Amino acid sequence: MIFSIQPNAGRELIAIINNVGKLNTDYVISRDCKPNHVPIGTIEYCESVLNLKTNNKIKNFYPKFLKDYIKRKIEIVQFPNELNLSNKFVKLATSWKSEIKSEVKSCLSDIPKGTYFVSDIVSIVEEWRYYILRGEVVTSGWYSGTNEEEPAPELNIEYPDSFSGAVDFARTKDGEYILVEAHAPYACGWYGENGYDYAYWMLNAWPSYLENKSFWTY
Repeated sequence: MIFSIQPNAGRELIAIINNVGKLNTDYVISRDCKPNHVPIGTIEYCESVLNLKTNNKIKNFYPKFLKDYIKRKIEIVQFPNELNLSNKFVKLATSWKSEIKSEVKSCLSDIPKGTYFVSDIVSIVEEWRYYILRGEVVTSGWYSGTNEEEPAPELNIEYPDSFSGAVDFARTKDGEYILVEAHAPYACGWYGENGYDYAYWMLNAWPSYLENKSFWTY
């Protein structure tokens, strides 16, 4: 497989272009994602080559095998509703990314109709992204917080052999490590240092995703 890269894809584009030779593959830059290529770009760009009939299904941001790291109450809520859910973290459940910002909401009356994850608020100090390929951590990178130099912690997690994806973990102000969310292995930003790691992960994680698409929705 070769890469199909959306123009202006940022650090991801640079990582791919600089490392295709080392991976014995190639790339094209195109506004339309090419079938049978590994897509690098936005959610819409990547999903344009997928025969997805699951866009209204709930995305598996919180895999069951990581339940010990959730450490907060998360509910699935249909809006509009009459529940008192002010001052909760609200995230659209049916899209990996959307124009509806995932954030703490103090007033829920203006949230568009849809299905959402609603969770208790936690105070995050540092956050990292881990890039997993078939159950193994390929690399990681600092995502947000106060100390960009702090390395990602080694977490004792047994990922299923079939699992490929990006997983975000954070350390709270109480010193706990928690799952922020998991994400299917496409349209994932590159937050590490070695671009080869990202290119290698994407080249192999994409076909792994195609084999296990059903895992990512329910």
